[in-house]
Amino acid sequence: MAAITLNGRLLEAEAGEKVLDVARRNGIPVPTLCHHPGLSAYGACRLCLVEIKSGFRPGLVSSCTMPAIDGLVAETESPAVKSARKLVAELLLARAPQSPEIRALAAGLGAEPTAIPKKDELCILCGRCVRACSALGVNAVSFVRRGVKRRVAVPFDKPSEHCIACQACVSVCPTGAIKAKITHEKVEMVEWQARRELQRCAVCQTPFVTAGQRDLVERTVEAGHQPLGALCPKCRRLETAKAYSMWEPASGVSG
Repeated sequence: MAAITLNGRLLEAEAGEKVLDVARRNGIPVPTLCHHPGLSAYGACRLCLVEIKSGFRPGLVSSCTMPAIDGLVAETESPAVKSARKLVAELLLARAPQSPEIRALAAGLGAEPTAIPKKDELCILCGRCVRACSALGVNAVSFVRRGVKRRVAVPFDKPSEHCIACQACVSVCPTGAIKAKITHEKVEMVEWQARRELQRCAVCQTPFVTAGQRDLVERTVEAGHQPLGALCPKCRRLETAKAYSMWEPASGVSG
């Protein structure tokens, strides 16, 4: 167990926690965009900056990647932190001026439109989609190019053969830059040029999952457990309830 000081408060930090974790667990607000609790830390958006005063090299660091080491002293609302966050918000506002999420975040940090040349984009290069895809072991999308030409794409900008249309990238994207078109029979990942037919439930024949999603689930099922990836959520619940009912005592029999 470590102890760190944030904004003058002495706080306990659990093993493996980052400064951001300790701050949020103790009700100290820290803005983020690239951070997601289900993904590895990335430190790209720079909105979660805190100022280290002592216990480590002094200066601004991303709190999502900074370990909460014993004796660390940091500020989350110092003038330097506020100025840096405002600048980041101004840059994001110039990149994605039409994004409601970015506009709301900028307003909260006191940032307004500046003379920075505007772009009409939604992708802010936070990397959430890339990390989510990698965490699933699919790796259908990645960053390509460098500098001002950096973007997220599928290999060679051709229809993706690896995308399983699981929509994990859609669910973690903070600005709605990634879109999926879902019909009764298929899922189309617009940005990745991937169209996947929906497989039918083995019991009720309702289309509900792509073949790639089903295979991924069945590959991750522990040995000895019955894979339920071929069943829709409704039939899966029924099968699970049926399995548990086998352990219930018969009527009129006391324990």
